[in-house]
Amino acid sequence: MRTIWIVGGVVVGVLLALTTAAFFIGKTYRDAITAQCTGDDAVDAIAGCTALIRSNFTTTASIAAARSNRGNAYTKKHLYDQAIADYSKAIEIDPELAIAYGNRGLSYARKRLEDGAIRDFTKVIELSPITPPPSTIAAWPTAERAFTTRRSPISLRRWR
Repeated sequence: MRTIWIVGGVVVGVLLALTTAAFFIGKTYRDAITAQCTGDDAVDAIAGCTALIRSNFTTTASIAAARSNRGNAYTKKHLYDQAIADYSKAIEIDPELAIAYGNRGLSYARKRLEDGAIRDFTKVIELSPITPPPSTIAAWPTAERAFTTRRSPISLRRWR
């Protein structure tokens, strides 16, 4: 009887050790691909964000952020259709993600799709009436050109 208890204790101990090791290995992997996803190199960011999106280690908020970050990487490579698709998916996951609207609006503007740009920049104004996301501030010249071209009643000057 005592042998059964000893063997059972050893089995439980081994299972506990393996579970703990798996947890820390998973955490290390998640941290590594998160760092890659948010990095400056577009190719690495696309790979890291794709791995994050496909992993089982993330929440819906993390997936929305990874989609938005991958959209940024596609934008750096001037792949605006892929960027728009990722920003759209991020917005679908988190409709309050103002930065995704701003970045998608910028991608629309760079493709000369003013209606989409105006719609997204207007949404950014609704979501962030006091302080816009930094990417939208950087996009002001392009955004203002889109608004001016279409004679939109919305003005970005309220943030200045």
